[in-house]
Amino acid sequence: MSSPESKCVSLETAMNLKAAGYLQETEHKYHKVICARFSMHNAQLGKPTYTPIEGEKPFIELDFRQEDVNGKDYMYIESWLAPDATEILESIPSISSFSSNRYWSIFKQGDEWHIYWNKDQANQYFTDANLVEALAACWLWLKEQKLI
Repeated sequence: MSSPESKCVSLETAMNLKAAGYLQETEHKYHKVICARFSMHNAQLGKPTYTPIEGEKPFIELDFRQEDVNGKDYMYIESWLAPDATEILESIPSISSFSSNRYWSIFKQGDEWHIYWNKDQANQYFTDANLVEALAACWLWLKEQKLI
């Protein structure tokens, strides 16, 4: 069984997807967290308070779970979606929804994945050893071109 890190986009790509407006919910997320003190001060209102502990440095972890921290409290500072290949493919409209003269193909050659996009005789290639990174590059380009 492969790890989430091998199935999901990298942290850098996750940050680029967030900046570009990728909104589809995903199974995995990167979380920036910091050790914090928990206070029940506002618990009656359903709003517990977390105060960062001075001197603690934030860290980023994929799929961080609070029950894994040996009794310490942590607070999320920021999160980035970390989609896998299927989730990115699902977020790209079907080719039939685009105007005519467009098609794409995905294939593996040697150790690299290739995505070929043809738009009105203009070709665009995306290659990476990791399929999900190549798909993310394609999604980012489609977004930049205002095609999604």
